[in-house]
Amino acid sequence: MATFSSDSEDDRESSTSEYGWSSLKSLVLGCISDVHSAGSFATCGSFENFVLPGIVVDEVGAIRFPLSSHDAQALIRASRRAPFGKGSQTLVDEAVRKTWEIDGSKVSFFNHSWNGWLEGVVRAVTKDLGVAGGPNSVRAELYKMLLYEKGAMFKPHKESTEKTPGMFGTLVICFPSEHVGGAVRLTHGRKEKRFGTAELSAYNVTYIAWYADVNHEIEPVQSGYRWILTYNLVNASSSFPTSAGVLDAQITRFCHVLAEWRNLGEEGPECLCYVLDHQYTNAGFKLGNLKGDDYCRTRHVADSCTEAGDFWVLLASLQKVVTFMNDEGGLEDTQSELRLDRIVDLEGFTLRKSLLIPEGYLLHQRLYDSRDPDNQTGGEYMGNQHAEFDQFYNDTVMLIVPKTLATDFLLGRDHTLGDFQDLLQRLESCFKMRNNDPHIRELIIQTCQNHLAAAYPDSGTKDSFLGPIAIAAMAIADQGLFRDAVHLVTDGFDKNAFSILGELVCFQAPAVLEDNLIEAFSKIPKLYRIRRCLHAFRNGFSRNNANRTDEQQAQHLESWVRDRMSEALKSLPEAHPQDAAALIETANEYDDKMFEECLKPFIARFVGCSNFSNALAVEILSFSQTSSHEKDLVARLFPLVLDAAASQFELQKYSSASKDSRSRGDYPYSSWPDCYKDEERGRRDAGIVTDLYQQLLQSDREKASDLLDKIQSQTESLPYTELSRLVIPLLERMIYVVDRRSPDACRFYQSMMAIYITQVVQKEPEKPKDWSRPSEREKCYWENCSSCQLLHEFLMDPREESRRFVLAKDDSGHLRRSVPVYCKISSDELQNPPVLIVNKTLKGWEENHTKWQNRASEAQKTFKRFPQTELKQCLAEKYDAIMDLRIVKHQEGSIAQTNDTLYQSTVPQKRTRSNSSF
Repeated sequence: MATFSSDSEDDRESSTSEYGWSSLKSLVLGCISDVHSAGSFATCGSFENFVLPGIVVDEVGAIRFPLSSHDAQALIRASRRAPFGKGSQTLVDEAVRKTWEIDGSKVSFFNHSWNGWLEGVVRAVTKDLGVAGGPNSVRAELYKMLLYEKGAMFKPHKESTEKTPGMFGTLVICFPSEHVGGAVRLTHGRKEKRFGTAELSAYNVTYIAWYADVNHEIEPVQSGYRWILTYNLVNASSSFPTSAGVLDAQITRFCHVLAEWRNLGEEGPECLCYVLDHQYTNAGFKLGNLKGDDYCRTRHVADSCTEAGDFWVLLASLQKVVTFMNDEGGLEDTQSELRLDRIVDLEGFTLRKSLLIPEGYLLHQRLYDSRDPDNQTGGEYMGNQHAEFDQFYNDTVMLIVPKTLATDFLLGRDHTLGDFQDLLQRLESCFKMRNNDPHIRELIIQTCQNHLAAAYPDSGTKDSFLGPIAIAAMAIADQGLFRDAVHLVTDGFDKNAFSILGELVCFQAPAVLEDNLIEAFSKIPKLYRIRRCLHAFRNGFSRNNANRTDEQQAQHLESWVRDRMSEALKSLPEAHPQDAAALIETANEYDDKMFEECLKPFIARFVGCSNFSNALAVEILSFSQTSSHEKDLVARLFPLVLDAAASQFELQKYSSASKDSRSRGDYPYSSWPDCYKDEERGRRDAGIVTDLYQQLLQSDREKASDLLDKIQSQTESLPYTELSRLVIPLLERMIYVVDRRSPDACRFYQSMMAIYITQVVQKEPEKPKDWSRPSEREKCYWENCSSCQLLHEFLMDPREESRRFVLAKDDSGHLRRSVPVYCKISSDELQNPPVLIVNKTLKGWEENHTKWQNRASEAQKTFKRFPQTELKQCLAEKYDAIMDLRIVKHQEGSIAQTNDTLYQSTVPQKRTRSNSSF
């Protein structure tokens, strides 16, 4: 598992510049704590569903929605030309302001729900403008009804007087009245916003609000009527000055502090955490759901970071866990950790689930010193002391992160490939969901660039990180980043990466992308991996609905995939056993031209490699069993490998038992499905070997005979379990194929069954001829144990059947435990000191002989399953000897004939035999 680390926080903090972390943290904390309002100098919104106010105007009557031309003319008749203020004067000049107005005192609302709906608008406006004191301190006072007809406008201006005490801004409600033009242009310092009302004017309500010290202009109405109500926004209870200028000053101050942080460079912190006043649940965890000062401060910091340009604001749940431990001396020791859970951006998108951070990141000093924990677990009494217990402190925090360090922070110091993939996938999802958000794109590029330049322990680890980078590059359409990932990869991306790349690719993209894809596949050094990656790439391509329905793109893909496979077959410098299945699948998928020009030359180049030729032969023959309708394909492929399969035959390679569950995907045809029991797999393995023999028998009988010799010689080195699983089914099948009366067949069957008998049944255990029992000795682990030394001497003595052992005072049962299990034990308690009597027996031999008899019986049952007529033909004169297992029996002195006398002066001489001689 690859991890990435950097210097510890303690080292970094101790080496900071003279400005230092502590000074920086103090300034940041001061800037944030002083904020009680934060927001924009202007805001806008619209409603498709709204409350009909039931407007009635004096001298006009009720006004219908949307505004009709008839009602508009009626309003004009009841209106006057709107004036404007210039210094201490109030003037009417249509070159500066051209509109009609009606005093708010002449407007009534007959729908009592209107005021409740308006309060909702005021709450939204208060939050967006960042008004100190919150929405409960703000009220909207109706000021004027205005009507803008064609040509109406208002030149840029600023409120010159406070129309009512506590007024800090203006709210405009634009009612449904279709018009063109009339947009509101607002400027404050170097900032500018333009809100249009025309687009939704036919049936929707639009609101616009701004601070009183903001310059605003109404652009000329080109057609229709722009019908609005204007309200004075009043904040009578706030003790803080409320204006766009105050907000600007706070942002400017904080930007200066951020500049000091920026100047620290790599010596500065990766993150600073400000603990919010309230705790928030995961549901709806985002800026818009923060309360009171939490919202104002977070909004203010976010605006300041946007202004500064190179910092990022996040939210997270913070948990501190303090563990109190009791050591053996009863002294308390503590350990603590600080963990961020569910790190989200201000819109609530989760970027990281969990991350440990150092306490030095906290802006608040000694935050937990005088605070009770929110929860505690453990601490139960354990007799003489209490068990360890944990105390938990929970908070919600605002995080400030330099953009240049955002990747390092979010991944953590010892992040894994899984952490890296998870972050990139989250960012890619956010990028897509937010319509290619440039800030998210910037973070994706930073994350990838950091890992392109990283040092990796080996090429495999590097390649595993480059795959997700290539995916991210294609997801954000960054050709340069994709090209860099391809150039750096050593052995290609994995098939999962290619599957996702296939889903993202568009072959109508610039040719450079296609060239890079070709290079990516050319980096893969093994044919079977290329085949799998191409298959994954094609499947990913098909998952994309746009690709699936574009016939031209689909045809191009098929041609493109074919070209990649063709190039691989022509250019790869070596073949591998796992390539066998890929060759079969390729031959099955493509036409004769691919077979003749690419497949045949590839096999011819590498057929001399025994591992490859054996694997190819096995997979082809297995494929023929599982796909009977593909006999023509097998007939074309198998002759290409037949001679090599015979000359380089390895019996072990034909056994599916040699393929564990991890390698079954590499050998899909010869591994057999999991539904088959082991016995059935053995029979199928035997069928493959038999098929090979039959193929040779038809083409070259001498090579077929050589194959029998190879099978025999290699059987002797097979694992014990394979003799019953593979060899017996092989002999059962071959008996119908071989020329049973030929010397080759007789020699083969006699030798194979002799090997089976000697290795599976084994030699019959010979009955002991004396009382020596060296094999029954137990190892003693006591140093210089005299009792066990005497016991061992007794066991080695060929004439002594029983012995009395005087037990030492400190024996404590040691000698009794050391006596072999097959000896009989008794004791003479009347003796002082006590005596242990040990008698040797035949139990060990009897038990072993019973096991041998069971094996012999099973072997004879197995042989009787064979067709006896055919078996007699194959075994010829050795039939009776083999069926009787004479090669492993004691012909004289066997269990049936052994004299009961233990000692005999004459021991019969056994004849020397080889495994195949009876």
